[in-house]
Amino acid sequence: MAVADQTANAVSILLGVGGGHFAPRIDLTTGNGPVALATADFNGNNRPDLASANEAANTVSVILNSNVFRGLAACRKRRFRAPNMWTWA
Repeated sequence: MAVADQTANAVSILLGVGGGHFAPRIDLTTGNGPVALATADFNGNNRPDLASANEAANTVSVILNSNVFRGLAACRKRRFRAPNMWTWA
């Protein structure tokens, strides 16, 4: 499970260990104010990656899953500047 934490500017990952239980959470930093998450295979390695939309920073953080069994510490992060798409009348 992945949860965006706006106040900590992080994504918390909770890996299932069976029986309805989770391992201790792992926090990965994002840009300021993550408000939404999406998963997809962004780099084509057949592993799920994670993206967060960071409202306060106007960026998107992409956390690439580059491994299967070494844990989340080996994941690589990239941050992309988002275009200003908000218009007010």
